[in-house]
Amino acid sequence: MKALLCAKIFILISFAFGAFGSGKWDLDTIHGFHFHSYFFQRNENSTRTALLLKQEVEKLIREVPRGPHPIGSFMTCCNATSAKKSLDFFMKNRRSLSVLIHPLTRYEVLDHSERAAWIGQSLPLDLTALSEHLEHEPTCELDS
Repeated sequence: MKALLCAKIFILISFAFGAFGSGKWDLDTIHGFHFHSYFFQRNENSTRTALLLKQEVEKLIREVPRGPHPIGSFMTCCNATSAKKSLDFFMKNRRSLSVLIHPLTRYEVLDHSERAAWIGQSLPLDLTALSEHLEHEPTCELDS
């Protein structure tokens, strides 16, 4: 019986590894997350909602598209230990805004695509503005 159970587990693990292509699990440490809150900059109600949310998180608002982000957005950064509180906040307070959540690793394209999650409606991103592999781990430092 024990051998049969081990064989079943081996088959399940083999299938899982095969289903994920290379068979390698990604064990990179995630040190933080970005929460990008999107708003339609030409829509008064959407912009007002974004500004209210921005006031709550006291971060820089980008009123025009920047980098891979197709419309106005602002970014909030949190370390990995604050992720749950940040997720709770955005799930309860985003109203009609779309929020992109992605980890901070050296792999910007993967972080903004395969590793990303959306609260609300997803938006197309221009991933050509991102690096495949960064030399240094990104942090929650404010960029200009």
